[in-house]
Amino acid sequence: MFGLFLLLPAPNWYWPDAFIWLVFYFLLNLITSFWICAYYPESMEARLESDFKKQPKNDKIATAIIIIGIALALNMIAVDVFYLNIFEAPKEGSHLLGLAIFTLGYVIILFTMIQNEFAQSVVNIQDERDQVLGGYRTL
Repeated sequence: MFGLFLLLPAPNWYWPDAFIWLVFYFLLNLITSFWICAYYPESMEARLESDFKKQPKNDKIATAIIIIGIALALNMIAVDVFYLNIFEAPKEGSHLLGLAIFTLGYVIILFTMIQNEFAQSVVNIQDERDQVLGGYRTL
């Protein structure tokens, strides 16, 4: 999906920088998914057991807004690169700095997911797990 959102606005799909990022992101996701499944199966299980049908209406709306926002952000990258040129083209080597910053953010998110095996992609009342943390115990 990221590939479509990123490449659809482009006049042609010959965009090496985008393809490098897409391949890098795909491989990073693939490797970390296998790693989480092998060493942290509870964490992966929590993310896969989401019941979107039981999700409250406001949470469904918020999820849709987030997805649309991500899609628009990816679309705007191609629109700026090929049409608007609002931002200057990155200098040689800054691609690597951007990729390093992206990877650092990905690793932070990955370790956050591993540390919280109860985290799910939807809001889910988890009374059966006796989960009481921080400010949530007053709700």
